[in-house]
Amino acid sequence: MSKNRIIAGVVSFIFTGLGQLYLGFYKRGITQFILAYFIVVLLTILGGSGTGLIIWLLFNIYYAHDADMCCEAINSNSVPPLLFGKFYLL
Repeated sequence: MSKNRIIAGVVSFIFTGLGQLYLGFYKRGITQFILAYFIVVLLTILGGSGTGLIIWLLFNIYYAHDADMCCEAINSNSVPPLLFGKFYLL
């Protein structure tokens, strides 16, 4: 079944990990959500000056790109890329 790259990317940008859940990569989506949540909370507690928001934005840009690449892999019947280039989470 073909998936929509725009939906996967936009949804993943708005809510971290949701694009991966849309694609059926449940472990990857949940891992991304948990990782982004803890990093933002940690940086907000330590920095308190908007650092957490900037890092959250960067993570969401990466995760939207990741959802797009995974969607392209699904649509072309190829292997999805590794998360952060190192982790195999599907």
